[in-house]
Amino acid sequence: MKGFDEHTRARAEQRGSALAMVLVMTCVMATMSVALLTMTSSAKDESEQVRDEIQASYAAEAALSHALAVYRVGGRQALDDLHYPTSLDTEQTWVDVTWGSEDGSMADDLLQLVACSTDGRSWANMELLLRVLDEEPDFPWGIFGRDSITMNSNSSFDAYDSSLGSYASQDTNRYRGSAYAQAIAPVASNGNISLDSNSYVFGNATPGPGSSASTSVNSRIFGSSAPAEEEVSLPEVDVPALPPIADISIDRGARTLAAGEYSVNSLTLTSNSTLRITGPSTIVVEDLRLASNSEILIDQTNGPVTIYVSGDFEQNSNTEFRPLGDDPADLRVVLAGDSGGVLFASNAELVGTVYAPERFVEISSNSDIFGAVVADELVIESNGRVHYDLNLENSTGGDGSSNAVEILCWRPLSDQQVED
Repeated sequence: MKGFDEHTRARAEQRGSALAMVLVMTCVMATMSVALLTMTSSAKDESEQVRDEIQASYAAEAALSHALAVYRVGGRQALDDLHYPTSLDTEQTWVDVTWGSEDGSMADDLLQLVACSTDGRSWANMELLLRVLDEEPDFPWGIFGRDSITMNSNSSFDAYDSSLGSYASQDTNRYRGSAYAQAIAPVASNGNISLDSNSYVFGNATPGPGSSASTSVNSRIFGSSAPAEEEVSLPEVDVPALPPIADISIDRGARTLAAGEYSVNSLTLTSNSTLRITGPSTIVVEDLRLASNSEILIDQTNGPVTIYVSGDFEQNSNTEFRPLGDDPADLRVVLAGDSGGVLFASNAELVGTVYAPERFVEISSNSDIFGAVVADELVIESNGRVHYDLNLENSTGGDGSSNAVEILCWRPLSDQQVED
């Protein structure tokens, strides 16, 4: 019995050792599992954090790119008019604009853009520092004709200020039955300026060196008519190269064009049709035609629109071409080259700027342009009217070129966050 008891006790000890070993191994495995899960969870959290930070960084960079593009197209006013926050996927983004001329800690010619993007958990800040290069306004005159300007009978040219309200609210003065807003409108040419009977320049008419500004029966220049000391050199048109898309044609209907860049052979509106273009947009087109009773409206909420036309431009009778906010700085029509017809037919209305340094431009009877016109040769037919927006004196880039800036710094920030 003694041998049997020893044998039983030995086996019991072996079973106890095995059980203890199993328990130990189980604890070790459980500990390793917990550690592995913790490491996996931590790695996942870190991966998601990195992903969110990268996404926020991309969103902030995109916001800076958008703000820079808006400034280059529309200048200071367009940049200051941007509204934030904006949403991109799950991100919300702000851009803080600081002008050196208004901040004592920066040089007057500097412009700082700081973008912040966040999804509530991760955020990223990016800074873009620019030097604003000196530029003269592209439209220091309401109308400029490089070769000549002719104003036929009963045509007129005056000024108003869009920042003070609509033209109609300022059109309170009368001279011999002709209404005008302000008599400080500048018109100039490198050649002669000719006024036919009953036509008026409510402001200065400055002909080119050795040229003259002449009047006829009952016509009048309200300001100076002394010639300029030197000729004006106009910048050439630089048409951007954009990938072509299908032509745009609207037949008795309505269409909205999203913000972006477009290049088409033709943009055509038939009678009683509407095209709404969302800014900021750049459109390059060969021929642009608005049939009678059609309209192109610019949604300038997020930026202006520039349209380059290399062929024919036709705005036929009873048409409208204007921004919804009626600010001429929000629409720029740039006519490239010296070929192709330009027509503003009777009762046509355009609110914007027209830059056509090598084109003959005719503004037909009873047409109104609110903004400014630059042409090689300009003729305003009887009862045609141009109303210069004095606010354009603060605008550059009207020839379609970018507002001049030098990029000094583009970098991520780690300790500055932009608030709404």
